[in-house]
Amino acid sequence: MKAKYILPLIAGIFLACQPQESAETKGVEELKKQKSDLQAEFKILGEKIQEIDNQIKAITGESNQRVFKVKTVKANPRPFNHYFQVQGQVEAERNILLTAEVNGVVKSIHVSEGQKVAAGQKILSLDTDILDKQIEEAMAGYDLASFVYERQKRLWDQNIGSELEFKQAKNNKVTLEARLSSLNAQKEKSIIRAPFSGVIDEVLPKTGELVNVGRPIARLVNLDRLKLEADVSEKYVGQIENGTEVLIKFPAIGTEVSSELSQVGNYIDPNNRTIKVAAKLPKANNLIPNLVAELNVRDYSNDNAIVIPTKAIQQDLNNENFVYVLKNEGDLQTVERVFIKTGYSYQGETEVISGLAGNEQVVVQGARNITEGSVVKVEK
Repeated sequence: MKAKYILPLIAGIFLACQPQESAETKGVEELKKQKSDLQAEFKILGEKIQEIDNQIKAITGESNQRVFKVKTVKANPRPFNHYFQVQGQVEAERNILLTAEVNGVVKSIHVSEGQKVAAGQKILSLDTDILDKQIEEAMAGYDLASFVYERQKRLWDQNIGSELEFKQAKNNKVTLEARLSSLNAQKEKSIIRAPFSGVIDEVLPKTGELVNVGRPIARLVNLDRLKLEADVSEKYVGQIENGTEVLIKFPAIGTEVSSELSQVGNYIDPNNRTIKVAAKLPKANNLIPNLVAELNVRDYSNDNAIVIPTKAIQQDLNNENFVYVLKNEGDLQTVERVFIKTGYSYQGETEVISGLAGNEQVVVQGARNITEGSVVKVEK
């Protein structure tokens, strides 16, 4: 008896818990359909009203049409370029970190940060007191060995003395000569010199500090040869090459320069699917390494393209592109809707592939308020 009441109750609870999406979803879809239908009807009514106004004008010689103010541009053929943009940064072709080649204590720092230096100029010197003593001892030994060798050689030339004594004297002289040369070379390495001319960007150790082999000493930068490096997507492989025109913008300093690609990589990075590209930069006081830039690379060019402002292009309910062009009808100026096919767009301009002959006056301002056949007045 209890089951008789419990089962219907469970079934009722189950039905009540079901999501109510069907009614809400259908309601939204119905509203969207109504909106689309009304838009289509509005467009048709506008065109019919325009036709009736034209008929009234033809019969009475008068017109109650509204005159719309518009601005136009002439669609003249001209060169058009399209660029794609990637981010890059400035690199110096000569930007190195000088390191110590021998161990030692910093004795003197001969430059300051920001100072210009010439190739071969001293940057830093290490203490060489111990090395100087070793060189002095080696020099004394070398002088003695040279004296003994010369004496043994004279005797040997006179067939006096043994061959062993002569070769021992010669070997001692050569050995000490090599040691002296090694010590002098080591002393020379205790002086850090600029391998090329440039600017000292930073000096790392301080006077009296111990430095070991490989320790960074100073950064030397030559700003005469700068380049911009960037990573470009693999989809542009085959579209760019050495000599491709580029436009480089530096947002931080408000500067832009024109250049061309000087290097296009032959390897795709498997991690980000890009290739390396580089463009040479002119020498400039405000361009420094690691400055971020926008690299605009030309991937399309047409010397005789019909180009119009992008804002002049509209779409109908079928997503077909069209523009309004001026049409003279007696003393009146009206507009005609012309469907077009477009190509690339860049910086507010779009290339028209078909639909325009190249001498039309295209409405660019006020186009949203007019329809086919509207009477317009062109403002300068």
